[in-house]
Amino acid sequence: GVARVLPARLGQVVTGLGEDLVAGLEGLRTPADLAGTIFASFASWLAAAVIYWVVGFAFGIDIGFTPMLLVVGVVNLAGLIPASPGQIGVFEFFTAMTLIATGVPEAEATTYALAIHGVVWLPVTLVGFYYLLRQGLNLSAITGARQIDETAAAAAGK
Repeated sequence: GVARVLPARLGQVVTGLGEDLVAGLEGLRTPADLAGTIFASFASWLAAAVIYWVVGFAFGIDIGFTPMLLVVGVVNLAGLIPASPGQIGVFEFFTAMTLIATGVPEAEATTYALAIHGVVWLPVTLVGFYYLLRQGLNLSAITGARQIDETAAAAAGK
């Protein structure tokens, strides 16, 4: 395939990404699995749009539900762009720009973008930390696991 015409190291990376993609899609082998995935994706995006819409009312942003679906779609697709952890910056930029495009004033759109990011990110992050701590994991345990992985990878590469 394509990896053969690329430099050796880049070809390995492309091959690895392709294998990871195929492995990730193995869970969608049956039509029922695919339908369930599509339904769950639709439901989660719809739930997110409801949250965005409700928070919009707190900011006096009443652009309707359909434009909030657009904001959710744009922000989720923008999440594919490599960025800082938590998509800080990318999330706010695309949220604000989408709202501005629907006629929301820039100051309101930017303030809303900062607030909605906190609303959707902070609770999930806090619950995640809670469950990590319940499992006995803390930052030093996670860092130690990373070091073990790196040591094992280095040993396998020799």
